Amino acid sequence: MLCLDRVSFKKLKKLKIEQAIFQFDINFKTEKNKFKMPKPIFNAKRVVNKTKEDRKDMINACIVRIMKAATCMRQSLLITDVMSQLTMFTIDQFSIKARISDLIDQEYLERSEDDVNELNYLA
Repeated sequence: MLCLDRVSFKKLKKLKIEQAIFQFDINFKTEKNKFKMPKPIFNAKRVVNKTKEDRKDMINACIVRIMKAATCMRQSLLITDVMSQLTMFTIDQFSIKARISDLIDQEYLERSEDDVNELNYLA
């Protein structure tokens, strides 16, 4: 019987050894326990665009939900309500205003004929 510590199977074939007993060396220590992994391929532009699209949908849904409950609201109050409800990410007024104008184009909202700053829910 042959006791081998760190001999590969290729070396065993070269030595023409049919049977071998392997034992663990508990006291063996090395710094080469680390292995290298390739870096993952990360397309930051695609992730950022996907995140922006998801946030647009969340903002739209929040605006429609608020307007459905209120049916008529001033734009400044709507913006503050949206900012108070969406706390998962930071949001600014300009993105909410862009979403409001987009919802006006999609005919979910309309501006009041009496007051430009007042919005009415349509659907």
